[in-house]
Order: sequence, then C-alpha cells, then structure tokens
Amino acid sequence: MLTSVVRLEATRKSPHILPMGYLIPILLAVGYGFLMMRFSAWSTKRHLTENSRPLRDVGLEPLFDRMARALDLPQIKVNLYDVE
Repeated sequence: MLTSVVRLEATRKSPHILPMGYLIPILLAVGYGFLMMRFSAWSTKRHLTENSRPLRDVGLEPLFDRMARALDLPQIKVNLYDVE
C-alpha cells in the first residue's frame, strides 16, 4: 500500500514548472525581435555609410588629432551625413 502512494506522488506534475507549450510562443517572439533588431542595425549602418562623407576641415583636424592622442587612439573619424 505504501508503494502505490509513492507512485501517485511521483507522477503528479509540479505546479511551478511551465509546460513547453507556454514557452514556445515566448521564445519565438524573442527570437523574432532579436532578428528584427539585427536587420534594423544592419540597414541603418548601410544607409549611413552610403550617405555620409568624411569631414575634411583644416581648422578642426588638429583638434581631432589632439583628442585622439589624449584618448590613446590612432585617429578619430568624423563623418557628415548628407541631407538633401
């Protein structure tokens, strides 16, 4: 009689564990959001690269070089975004 009670207790589902059916839609939504974020970042980077040009100003270049030395960087790149 004691073994049958133990078997009944072992087959009951734990109430604090979610079934996989609840997790699949959440994981799909998170995965879709992550993919859309990556696509948006890629698209923005491509758009900015195509529509910007390096800033070439004789008066500002010494300032950029001085800031780069202060930050221990080889160069600070400054681009201008072209807007029609």
